[in-house]
Amino acid sequence: MAIRVGRADDAEALQQACFSGTPVDVVRGWLDPPQGPDRVLLVATDQDDIVIGTCTLTRHRHRMERHRAEIGGFVIRVDHRGTGVARKLVAGCAAFARAEWSSETLELGVRGGTHAENAYRGLGFTEWARFPAGLRDRDTSYDDVRLFLPVGDDPEVAVAIPPQTER
Repeated sequence: MAIRVGRADDAEALQQACFSGTPVDVVRGWLDPPQGPDRVLLVATDQDDIVIGTCTLTRHRHRMERHRAEIGGFVIRVDHRGTGVARKLVAGCAAFARAEWSSETLELGVRGGTHAENAYRGLGFTEWARFPAGLRDRDTSYDDVRLFLPVGDDPEVAVAIPPQTER
């Protein structure tokens, strides 16, 4: 398994594997042009370079928060859930954020009381805030739970980062 920065030619595979409800042109728009210096879409691929998961990583822009990066849009292909892809993507986010942005912390938000909350806790995230019934989906309310993970220095984790192009 490898973690790398998403490319425009990943759009169809991402749409099929992770974003089936989103038109491929919208997914392509997330990748081409690249999202900018403070936002990147990372992809997890198998040994044949087939997309099996993805997430967005965004660095906070305010000068007092630039040491923090946020994970969002975290999706693992159904047939690869429970195989360590999430752990590898989180490690890839940490490696990218540390190397490219000098980030010290990853954070994210989840619906409380769901599998996602327990899964992220299992990956080492710690709760730092909870907004009771802060999220609503149709007739159901969920707590909006905010979690963080300090970015360590793991030399075993590498992310394929393309060279920067002039803008």
